[in-house]
Amino acid sequence: MNSNTIVISGGARLDSWAMFLLRPRPSPLESLSSWRQRAGLQNGYRKYPRPKPSPDHRDPDWKPAATEAAWLSDNFQLPFELIHKHSLDYYNARLNASGTSDQRWILPFHPTSDSPYASGPVLCPNCLQDQPYLRLFWRMAFYTFCPLHGSVLIERCPDCGASMWPSTMPSRAHPNSFALSHCQRCGADLTTVASHPSLYPDNALDLWIHVEQNKVPSGYGHISSLGEFMDGIWVICQLMLRRQSHHIYSFLDLPSRLMNTSFPEAAKSQSIRSLPLLERDRLIKGVLWLLQDWPYRFVDVCRAAKITRKDFIANRILHPPWLEDAISEHLTLRKRGTTYGAVISAISSLENSAEKVTKTAVRHILGVTECRAADKVFEQRKHASSHELFLMCGHLEHALSLAPEARDQRATIIRDYLIFLLSVLSETSIEAVLVMSNAQVMSLTSHPAATLGSEVRRRLLTQRADQLNSLYGTVVRPNLVLENAPTDPWFVARNGGAMAGHSVRDRLAKIIRSKMSADLWNSVDAFRYSLSGNAPVGRRRSRSPYLGFQGELF
Repeated sequence: MNSNTIVISGGARLDSWAMFLLRPRPSPLESLSSWRQRAGLQNGYRKYPRPKPSPDHRDPDWKPAATEAAWLSDNFQLPFELIHKHSLDYYNARLNASGTSDQRWILPFHPTSDSPYASGPVLCPNCLQDQPYLRLFWRMAFYTFCPLHGSVLIERCPDCGASMWPSTMPSRAHPNSFALSHCQRCGADLTTVASHPSLYPDNALDLWIHVEQNKVPSGYGHISSLGEFMDGIWVICQLMLRRQSHHIYSFLDLPSRLMNTSFPEAAKSQSIRSLPLLERDRLIKGVLWLLQDWPYRFVDVCRAAKITRKDFIANRILHPPWLEDAISEHLTLRKRGTTYGAVISAISSLENSAEKVTKTAVRHILGVTECRAADKVFEQRKHASSHELFLMCGHLEHALSLAPEARDQRATIIRDYLIFLLSVLSETSIEAVLVMSNAQVMSLTSHPAATLGSEVRRRLLTQRADQLNSLYGTVVRPNLVLENAPTDPWFVARNGGAMAGHSVRDRLAKIIRSKMSADLWNSVDAFRYSLSGNAPVGRRRSRSPYLGFQGELF
């Protein structure tokens, strides 16, 4: 047989002179296999044709080999770039930091099991009813519900239980040709399948949008690339798949309907893409919840669930830098107990060597990153009193008065002082203040009416914040940005770049450490609720009889 022969499913062959009479172009975000099947059906073929030789077992949504790609390009008059854009390769390189062909986020195209718990390509019946073709993003393991229709996707035909994509069906399994809107095994009309609302439609992150745009979601400035972000999600998912870590679910603040979803086969799976859809939905949304307010929520939950560095090491997976930093800095190496006597012994050792006795130094001697006995000995108050708030302001005023007029040091103190006051007035984190617009800052620094008690103190701080904001806007900020630069975000670093929250925290922590009481938490967050006294009650503290705010007032 000559080299121009085309192989058609079922054994029939077609010479290349019998060109395709109809040459449809791929629809937006259509998968490669969907377009080829659609083109084949329009030209009378039961299954999309392939040039010879061409392996029939290869996943047809991946970029075809060079000879097959050239054949497609010639027959359909399409550029190679367009064919590549409708393949999984185009997006898969964005899903891991190394840019390799690792398929960790790609759903398998041909499930090896008939179990109802086996995963496979999914689809949305409502989308098929709107436009009957298969979307490429339905092959992504993190895509679990349709944001357009707010419904859960389906991965099995409700009539026969088969996977519904043409590429998942062996030729012998469907002797008849069916439209893409129908099950490829039994021919059931999938557009009539009843859709169910998502268990958690208000997902914080629409991952597919960020994959399509190839950018990290907002609020994660510490992550350098989308690949690193997806790697971190995958690592945490793999941790939560392990049986030893299943109890972490009890600490996730997600709707009970979502958390109660369980499948007997799920525990046997070793990868995300092998999980059934609803179990995958629960897992990924749980991880996204953990990533909010990074790294504080993640660290708190890991500590509460007794997750250690050893639990992550057991995965033998290379962690992205942003995740590795949080794990190594905040989690203990292994589950172990440290006695009160060991802490006292470590303190004596530091005193004998004339070193400064701190909790960090004690933990370093003990070889742990967390130690409840050391926390008890070096117990710190998490919330400063209003009196301590004004002491802190006094130290900042003193530092401002000593700073030279023509130096960057004065500009830095003005900016840090203003950010500190805005954090107190808005009861939000430093990071939240750094992304505020000029209008939001102006709203916070507007003068409230003077009344009694804490409102008098609030007015004093608001007036000072207004003065500092005026200095920042007229003297400091113009030296940091170009002329006519946008005013949002309002706070910028040198050369107009984004400010890092940890830098502001470190500078303010130095003042707290050197000037404030030793039993006060060495963090600017200790002052966040000093004006109102409405500090949120943590999980541990909620079990304590001492629920009131313990700070002293004027």
